[in-house]
Amino acid sequence: MNHILLKQIKIRIRNGETMKKSRIKKRKSFSFSIHVFLIITTLLIIPTYCTFIYLNSSIARYMDEEISSKVVQNVSNSQGEISAKLENLINVSNLFASDPEYANMMNSGNSYYKKSKYFDDLVNKLTSSNIFSLNELRITYFDNEKNMYSNWSVNYNDYAFLLGKNWVKESVNARGYITWNMFDPSFIREEQGKSIQYISLARSFFFAKAGEKTRTGTLIISMDVSVLQELLKKYTYSPKDLIFFCSDGTALNPSFPEAYGFAEQVRSVLKRTENGSGSFPATLVSNKYIVSYYELPRPWNYEGKNLGVVAMTIRTWRRRTAGSSRSSPCFSSSLPRLCWSWYG
Repeated sequence: MNHILLKQIKIRIRNGETMKKSRIKKRKSFSFSIHVFLIITTLLIIPTYCTFIYLNSSIARYMDEEISSKVVQNVSNSQGEISAKLENLINVSNLFASDPEYANMMNSGNSYYKKSKYFDDLVNKLTSSNIFSLNELRITYFDNEKNMYSNWSVNYNDYAFLLGKNWVKESVNARGYITWNMFDPSFIREEQGKSIQYISLARSFFFAKAGEKTRTGTLIISMDVSVLQELLKKYTYSPKDLIFFCSDGTALNPSFPEAYGFAEQVRSVLKRTENGSGSFPATLVSNKYIVSYYELPRPWNYEGKNLGVVAMTIRTWRRRTAGSSRSSPCFSSSLPRLCWSWYG
């Protein structure tokens, strides 16, 4: 009996020693795993993670710079189209001035009927050519007897008051050269009191007789500013983008910027666009914009001051690039899972 009991005790002691050795082996194995994991983390995972963050940030910054430059370049492309629209007024006036029969026909010796018919025929000829976009223009001509001829309906209103405008009188003194009137309220009776503006030129014609030049009349060509504003809309990317004409830091649209509800912020931005051309980032009502601007060449100016275009393009691409950069924490969250799977 004692012999059996002694034998069982020896077996238990032997089993205990075996289990103790097994636990020691496991501890050594566990310690070795930790060392291996720390080495791999230090030499591979952490550098890879840091490189990923750096590359992601660099790519986001590069994308921001590239898209910003594309936006600025896109806005600057509108300058050519704006200039072409304004040059169209000059080209139409040149056609009237270069017609050798026009000054003769508009001489006071001819009847109003003959003058009116010749004027209408010339306008119809220009319209049918489809070159000069006459549907965008209001052409008005006054002979030296103040009779009016036009390609638009006057509704029996008297517009002879236009001859008393300073910019029109200057065209008489200019002796055939063009004078400009930019962003003036509409002179049309039916449009009075509305936020409608026109860009106009005046050009007086003269008839040479007996060595002297006698004025035969004055041509006025006008274009609604909305034609140019619609053109500028092609260079926007979202409804929150703003693009408009500006002179020395002042918006020329009478309903702007009050219509957008943050007039003071816009005015402070416009002060930075007073001269030359360029671009810069700005924040308006928590939205980030890229502001780009340029000046139109002479002779187009506003009351003797520089005339230009300012575009404020909301930087929606910043959100997308920022969203991609925020994906990097997902990578870091995988580290604890990696640790758990390593020990498991």
